[in-house]
Amino acid sequence: MPLLLSFAALAVYVRSPSAYKALKDFDILQLPSETMLKEFTCARLYAPGAAAWDSHIMEQAKEYMHLQQGNAQVIESEATTAPRPAPKQEGCLIFDEVRVIGKIMWNSKSQQMFGLAMSPADLGKLQDIFMSMDPVNKNQKASYVLQFLWRDLTSAKDVIGPYYTFEGTLGYKNIITCLYDTMRVFHKHHFIVNSIVCDGASSNLAVIKQLTGSRRSSFGVLHGEPDRHKICAHFRNWFCPDVDVFFIICPSHQMKNMINALWQSKQGRTKQFQKSLYSGGFGWTAIELMWERELARMSKNIAREVPRMQRSYVERDAWTKLNVPPAKIMQQEAVLAELMQYANPKGEPKPLNAEETLLTAEYLLACSQLFENGMLSHSIIKDGNSAILNNIKTGYRYFESWLDTLLG
Repeated sequence: MPLLLSFAALAVYVRSPSAYKALKDFDILQLPSETMLKEFTCARLYAPGAAAWDSHIMEQAKEYMHLQQGNAQVIESEATTAPRPAPKQEGCLIFDEVRVIGKIMWNSKSQQMFGLAMSPADLGKLQDIFMSMDPVNKNQKASYVLQFLWRDLTSAKDVIGPYYTFEGTLGYKNIITCLYDTMRVFHKHHFIVNSIVCDGASSNLAVIKQLTGSRRSSFGVLHGEPDRHKICAHFRNWFCPDVDVFFIICPSHQMKNMINALWQSKQGRTKQFQKSLYSGGFGWTAIELMWERELARMSKNIAREVPRMQRSYVERDAWTKLNVPPAKIMQQEAVLAELMQYANPKGEPKPLNAEETLLTAEYLLACSQLFENGMLSHSIIKDGNSAILNNIKTGYRYFESWLDTLLG
């Protein structure tokens, strides 16, 4: 069968299985069976909750066992060279909340409905299901889905975990219950959880505080630790008491928050950045002036210093605040180099706003060490002397020093 026809058949089936069945019944074209297309798309529908996913995770455990056996053979054959570490089935549990606005919840792969976002009274007319959303009406009915994924820290294995549906917003008690059930079903099949990654939403922060003993107060420091910068962000694994589970705020979300916080320092916004009680302020004004210098270069047909910078990245509309690339570019080398060269021109007097520009560059440099050249570098960490870990420590020390300077 021609490859193009196979993709066309798949596209029709994903869009409408009933239309594909009718087209196949005409016997005009030799089309693949529905079973083959389902296998190709891995179209499996699991119900919400940990119990429904038990069989799936058991299958993944069998695959992981084969992975371990294959890796053991590779290690044995490479005994004379540097051996690679064996997969230990210890990993990180990632979860995120998705808000679904609409009339029904639909699995596009299996072509089945798995939930309703309407009451029975609202289903009185078919028009209600197919009615387009009214952009003027802000009171759209919504439901929430909480999805889990287990990622192995000693191999490239990922296991998609259970999802949970909710009618209203998720409180920290709901999340803790789902977290417990998910860790239980993973532990049943020997998938150990030693860390949890989530975003910094208020409900997630409440979960972290509840499980680490801080309750409703601020994050507590480690027991017996005089350093106020080393907070307690872990708890004992419920099913493996000898394993500590560490919470990690998603680095991508954290990076966006750091850049959005700097943007909030612009005139008329809510934040004010000041390195010490005796120094001047700094913030987004330096970024706006950098963009004006970029516009001046373009008007003179001079090569840009920050070619990937866009006006929307500086003005920061709602879309920009929610996306990673506009935040990443603000702490990359091109932006840092432009700010530092402007504040320290060769053979020329420094501009009046040199100190503000340098302080802004230092802030972005610390963000770069934490994220761009740290947690988001996609580099493998092989030991405790890794350059990635050193970058993270250096970036974190900047904020430690800043806090110590302000608090004394």
